[in-house]
Amino acid sequence: AHLTSDLLYLTQMEDEQSLKPLKSTFNLSEKIEHLLLGGEVAAFEKHLTLEYDLFPEAMVHGNPEQISQVVMILLDNAMKYTTEKGHIKLKLSKSTHHYVISVANTSEGIKPEDLPHIFPRFYRGDKSRHRENGSYGLGLSIAKSIVENHGGKITCENLDHGYTEFTV
Repeated sequence: AHLTSDLLYLTQMEDEQSLKPLKSTFNLSEKIEHLLLGGEVAAFEKHLTLEYDLFPEAMVHGNPEQISQVVMILLDNAMKYTTEKGHIKLKLSKSTHHYVISVANTSEGIKPEDLPHIFPRFYRGDKSRHRENGSYGLGLSIAKSIVENHGGKITCENLDHGYTEFTV
């Protein structure tokens, strides 16, 4: 049921590229802070450290539910793939013309040959982890679709010191 729901959602997102999603101006800082309340509990239960740094009063124009979904997908992935007793860092910052959300987590990293392929549907770099955690490889595809429908971009890179970082 979850797989079917995600596939239907992706199809809907693709169809909505000509129909703009309902957008409004909202406080992204408050939205993310609200999401982090649940994230802190989940991180604590998994013995992970969750740190965050939020630019205050980040007013944006977009679909609040969809933007929240992107943040949840990135946090969920970070929690799934963070090394034991590892760290997750979420940052909301402001650049010259836009806001930037980054989610970094300690991990084994993503193989360089897999990095260009992590956003398409169902792609799994590590075949041994395929569906072991109940997911089907659609989250990042959904996140990318939402971000692009908002005129943004999403990237991923392996950083020094054992972190993998997603940036929106």
